[in-house]
Amino acid sequence: MNGLPPPGNEWIKLANSTLPAAFSAMFGGARDSFVQRIFRDTKLIDSVFAMGISMYDRLPKTQEPASELEPLRAVQKLVHVCLQRLVEGDPESQAYFGRRVLPSTGEKWMQTILGQLEDPLGAAVTLSKLLGANEALMAQYANADLVLQFATMVRNLGPQPRLVNFFEAICTAGGNPIKSNQEMVLRLTWMNEEWRKKAFLSTMAVTGMAKKLPKLGDVVDPSGAVSVKHDSKAIKSKAPADYIGKDIYESEEGLPAVFVQWSWSDNWEPSMDELFWAPSKLGLGYPVYELRGAPDKKKGGRSSWVRIEDLCWIQDPHRLCRAVTGKDYSEVLEDSKADPALAAALKAQSQLADYYVGELLMFARMCFGRSYNVINHLSRQFSYEMLASICYNPHLPPRVRGASVSLVQNLYLDRFPQMHNCGRPVLPELLWVYSFSSGSKEAATAIKAMTLKDKGSLPEFGISPDHPLHGNENPFFGFPSGFKFFLLRNFGNKFLAGFGNGTLVSSQQHKNMMARTVMGLIETLTSFGFQSSLPKITDLLEFLIPVLDGRIDAEKLEGKSNYIQHQPLVKRFALSNTSIHVTGLKTNIIRVLMSISNFRANFRLRNLLQNFKEYNEDRRLRADLLTFHQLYVENKAPRFKEDDPLMLRIFKDFEALFVEGDGLKLQFEKLGNQIIAQHMCYCYCLCLNINTSFYLPWFLLFYTFTAIFYD
Repeated sequence: MNGLPPPGNEWIKLANSTLPAAFSAMFGGARDSFVQRIFRDTKLIDSVFAMGISMYDRLPKTQEPASELEPLRAVQKLVHVCLQRLVEGDPESQAYFGRRVLPSTGEKWMQTILGQLEDPLGAAVTLSKLLGANEALMAQYANADLVLQFATMVRNLGPQPRLVNFFEAICTAGGNPIKSNQEMVLRLTWMNEEWRKKAFLSTMAVTGMAKKLPKLGDVVDPSGAVSVKHDSKAIKSKAPADYIGKDIYESEEGLPAVFVQWSWSDNWEPSMDELFWAPSKLGLGYPVYELRGAPDKKKGGRSSWVRIEDLCWIQDPHRLCRAVTGKDYSEVLEDSKADPALAAALKAQSQLADYYVGELLMFARMCFGRSYNVINHLSRQFSYEMLASICYNPHLPPRVRGASVSLVQNLYLDRFPQMHNCGRPVLPELLWVYSFSSGSKEAATAIKAMTLKDKGSLPEFGISPDHPLHGNENPFFGFPSGFKFFLLRNFGNKFLAGFGNGTLVSSQQHKNMMARTVMGLIETLTSFGFQSSLPKITDLLEFLIPVLDGRIDAEKLEGKSNYIQHQPLVKRFALSNTSIHVTGLKTNIIRVLMSISNFRANFRLRNLLQNFKEYNEDRRLRADLLTFHQLYVENKAPRFKEDDPLMLRIFKDFEALFVEGDGLKLQFEKLGNQIIAQHMCYCYCLCLNINTSFYLPWFLLFYTFTAIFYD
């Protein structure tokens, strides 16, 4: 939602029927630093805060019926959204908020917010955003007592996303990991078995279930293509000889089925030991499965598991409802209008699914920044194949799949021994002198003639025989080649292929958020050296370049294929809570192209040095070079002559690095089979039309990339 709420009483109904975290998300978009400064300098923000506490000051003195309080509750939610927007991304406003006190009592605003946490009106969301953005406030207020207070609220109030979002928020501050907080959340919530069963859902992957589960219907991907069934023969024909997860992915059944579990009750109410309602009381009701390895049935509902698709389809109902439940969502909506119990059940299912997504994002944030103590513990709960199954599953909504992408990236990919720049200090490399030959400590020259077919021609990941991890039984440490994460690389390519001609629809916010996360995964794979061969790069760019081109991006999609363009077209550059994800996606694409440009520059520089090595090995040519150098030092070098053999050799060899053989194959228009200049022109136009102060990083990335491209 951009701008003002709906008119009349509609916005009051919307506010009161929406949980605080979801209500806050409706008002996303780029911050306005000028408005933030004006509200702070004129102390208008003080008036907004006073409006938020007025309800608490006056209500104890009145005996108004519940219906009369709805406008006040809606205003309170709107006040918190306003406060969140006034401090978002502005350290000065955050510091101002942290030091302000109430004139009447002398109580700090932060203490007032802490006192409102149990009320589902937005205080927890405001606190999470403040602490997640400001390290000083984080250090002052994010402690064990506050974590336990939120865990207690989950038990007392049920699975509300705003509560689990707090745990996610305090794991980082200003984009930097806070290791102590990451481990504190792990220790006080997840490792505590009692709290874990009361406050969280569990996830389990099971193989051998394909024939035991009901078949799911077909779904449509962003390009309009129908989902493709698992084909082990086709996968084997294209997959490398070895990679992590090979046996499961190439089996007849494919990746494992995923189930979720929580402590439940048929007569749930707040403050019970169980987390939430039983599956039969959620949505349309769905079956439970008794699985091997599940807890003893005597412990109650925890012995039964629910298929993840049955829980989460509600987050993308128009696309998934029929495929998962067998009913059109339009029919379900009509039935819910006449059946309040069904409407309440659908709302409860949506709440639990949102909470589960928040839980996955919390785990991802807990692992962020290579927090190895957390990684070591959570890898026992979330297997690589389980997370890959969620990522690949077209019957899951983008929010669940995107959260799983973030988790698998932080839990398994972004960790030792993977290193950015393929383990080099910088790319292209500044110098080659010596390298160690395979299996030997004897130095050997690194400069030699290479083609793109030669191993090591492009910087890539590898565990050499003399590496301390070589032969380690844990494949995430010891796997030796760049095919290690084929499952993730293949997923990224398949996901991009689903966009068909590359059209992005701004209104499909959750799809764009997932696409942005997937591009972050692809960027990390590229930086770690898992895209470092000509076939891999070609496969990637075939689908990458069309998504970069924004000329056919649409504002919304009506029906299955009616794309409604932005009117006027310049609207696609406007800052909003939807455009930011499209822009972030394209920013990540340019970063990937920059990494590939660095690989290309590295290859050309290697061959350039090889040319000079050959010149020096040729006695006659070496003598000519030394003579030319001496004349150049004495400023007596003759002007270039077209028939000069030395100059002709040098210029011909240099030009060949770009227009012949492997040098030509590495040009982007050859790699992606696209007219890339058109796409770069679009990027240039975008940079001229957008708010450059907000998109400055993208602006700089474009010019850096353009300089590299036109080398």
